[in-house]
Amino acid sequence: MEKFTDEDLEKINNKVLNETNYGKEFEIIEEILKRYPQNDNKLIVALKIALIDITNSTNLSKHKSQFALNDLVEVICRTDNFDTRLEKGDLSLIKDIAICKGINLFSFATKYCCYHNTIVYGKDDYSIYDSILRDYYFPEHSLIMKYQ
Repeated sequence: MEKFTDEDLEKINNKVLNETNYGKEFEIIEEILKRYPQNDNKLIVALKIALIDITNSTNLSKHKSQFALNDLVEVICRTDNFDTRLEKGDLSLIKDIAICKGINLFSFATKYCCYHNTIVYGKDDYSIYDSILRDYYFPEHSLIMKYQ
């Protein structure tokens, strides 16, 4: 497995932020999360879920017949000490919000927590897990997922 240096990661991050489709979208996410950092207002949480879903292709809508946006909003808003745990980088928070009506939304949960932790608290306690990372580091999982 290839090892990345901090310099490599910084170059990749800058490249992504300068991309038209990713950089501008990140600016929107950053603006919203800075303006509305807390996760106790259902309407604001719904807005943030939708924004992260659209800009990060988390595909929440493919599960629309199994759960509604409001169900995921409830999961986040009812999670005890959500914002305190987010600020502390509590990794168990991902597990606590990843399951909604029996559907595993792990990728979405990592993005929701990572963006908040990074933008709101200036920390780096969470990593984003998505299909790109999965396919690169765990190609055997990619083959399993393609045939399910």
